[in-house]
Amino acid sequence: MVRRRFLKLLYPTACAACLAVGYALAGKWLALALAVIVWLAWRLAGGQMPSVVLAVSVAAAAAGLGLGSSPFLMLPAATLALASWDAVRWDAFLAGGLPAEVEARLERLHSANLALALGPALLVAAAGRLLHFQILFGVLAVLALLALLGLDRLWRLLRD
Repeated sequence: MVRRRFLKLLYPTACAACLAVGYALAGKWLALALAVIVWLAWRLAGGQMPSVVLAVSVAAAAAGLGLGSSPFLMLPAATLALASWDAVRWDAFLAGGLPAEVEARLERLHSANLALALGPALLVAAAGRLLHFQILFGVLAVLALLALLGLDRLWRLLRD
């Protein structure tokens, strides 16, 4: 419970900090107000509001990229926005009052799944900003087809 509240405060604060530092380094001082608005919106988010705030947060990170902010600050801001959305929704989900040991186990599993989902995605996005190479469309189409066939095979294995 305490950990969940801490993460519910940490994620939006880190998201707003990444936005603020990115905008400040780019010299977009008026856009700093957007970081404050995002932080306040996350603190007040409830009901269907987290989805709207997620969209605004990701749009703020995308706008930061468009304004010339560092992608290495805007990508974590968007990732932390998704983690903030998840923390708010998870907190609402667990409000039902499960036994403490069940709730603690669910939180550990959920945190591990979130880290496994967001961590590699952030690393791939950052690597995509660093590595630049051209690939032929035909090769890309074959790779996409192989990925789809692999996912189909994995789905069949899991189903059986």
